[in-house]
Amino acid sequence: MKAMKSMKLTLAIIMSCALVAGCSCSEPEAAMKIGAPQVGAYSSARSTVPSAPAPIPALLATVNGHPIAMSALHDALVADYGLALAHQIIADTVVAQELKKRSMATDVTPLELRTETLRALERIFGFGDKVPPAKQLEQLLGQFLKQQKLTRRQWDQVMNRNARLGRLIGKNIRFSDAQLRRAFIQFYGGTWQARHIQVPSRQKAEEVLRAIKAGGDFAMLAKMHSTNPTGKTGGVLLVPMKNPPKELPTHIIQAISALSPGEVSAPVLSGAAFHLLKLEKKLPPAGLKFEDKKNEIARALAQQEITRRQQTLLMSLVRAAEVKYIDPTVKAQHAQTQQPK
Repeated sequence: MKAMKSMKLTLAIIMSCALVAGCSCSEPEAAMKIGAPQVGAYSSARSTVPSAPAPIPALLATVNGHPIAMSALHDALVADYGLALAHQIIADTVVAQELKKRSMATDVTPLELRTETLRALERIFGFGDKVPPAKQLEQLLGQFLKQQKLTRRQWDQVMNRNARLGRLIGKNIRFSDAQLRRAFIQFYGGTWQARHIQVPSRQKAEEVLRAIKAGGDFAMLAKMHSTNPTGKTGGVLLVPMKNPPKELPTHIIQAISALSPGEVSAPVLSGAAFHLLKLEKKLPPAGLKFEDKKNEIARALAQQEITRRQQTLLMSLVRAAEVKYIDPTVKAQHAQTQQPK
């Protein structure tokens, strides 16, 4: 569904590395090999609460009999990626702590992981109810990770975290008929039914605006004052949301899109003239029935709301946590992020 593919813009939310302020998702490419072998789109390199770190081995390797300390690799990784990875581990930890606080299980079940993974993939690729076969899902996921320069371990980490967050936020998500109808227009592109007054100066625009605010009829004032040809019809303006006319200035389109039905814009400068715009209503898409798309829209809105609640909860948990960086390198990196730009 082409309209739903616009939700790819929410990618930064799905890959909730962005949910922790200042976090970067970049890791060394070698991290692709870290973790358990991947056996399917619903596998996980880590499906339980983060465990205590393993002791660092004394040696990384020997070269012609010369030992190389493991600490050399550790120091390099911390110097390059320490704070970014710390943010992710901290995020996992605060979520696990919140689950324990609420006496809820911390392990992620295969069903929860499958549900969260499918939810994320559907938001990225927009396949709706037509879920591709597992092999194709794996290919799509692999392509996506490659494009975004993310590792499979990162993906699994986020899916597990989001599954735990999903357990915390619950599933009671409902929408009114009015909300669904607004989303119908938003997703599929309706038409703005507006009115327009064009005048030569800001002073004249302010004068007309005062008359409107005093109760003047917009259409009548358009006939009296507008220098645009639309003034003869009371300034009637019908603008398709998806493909507005190329001759219509961008500032006009932006002003209309920012209005709620019944609102009048402030004077908008476009070219050598000033414009007043009134949005009367948003007309539904032609050729589509709301009833035919209602369930699809409800599901899409629910997915968006789940992601929004996950983001909000994670941010609140991280902000409320008392985090003290002990490692001097990571501590310095964190202090650097706190410096005013």
